[in-house]
Amino acid sequence: PIPHYRVDADKGFNFSNADDAFVCQKKNHFQITCHIQLLGDAQFVKTAEGFQKISSFHLHFYGVKYDCPTQTIRVEQSQSDRSKKPFHPVLVELVNSQVTKITVGRLHFSETTSNNMRKKGKPNPEQRYFQ
Repeated sequence: PIPHYRVDADKGFNFSNADDAFVCQKKNHFQITCHIQLLGDAQFVKTAEGFQKISSFHLHFYGVKYDCPTQTIRVEQSQSDRSKKPFHPVLVELVNSQVTKITVGRLHFSETTSNNMRKKGKPNPEQRYFQ
């Protein structure tokens, strides 16, 4: 069976006309909501080593550098007391053919992008982005 999913960054990102991009400051929290549906009963997944039994499904988030897609950026999750901890993948209980909705909040990137200081109030032409 093929999984169907929709991922929404539904809090924390704002579109900047000046940057022509969605932006989120390092310390700004964001929230991601995922809708997942599995049509059929998945028991195994095919890997390079052959078929492997599926024991569980997890959601994992990380940033990717736009100009270097092989480099990932850790996502951290703040607690209600504002302390932060590394983000750990979230266990997802999928019910056959039903849409499962998972919302993960209080997320932020563990580092900033390069060259993110504005020049004369305008975006730095050397600005780097995560995706």
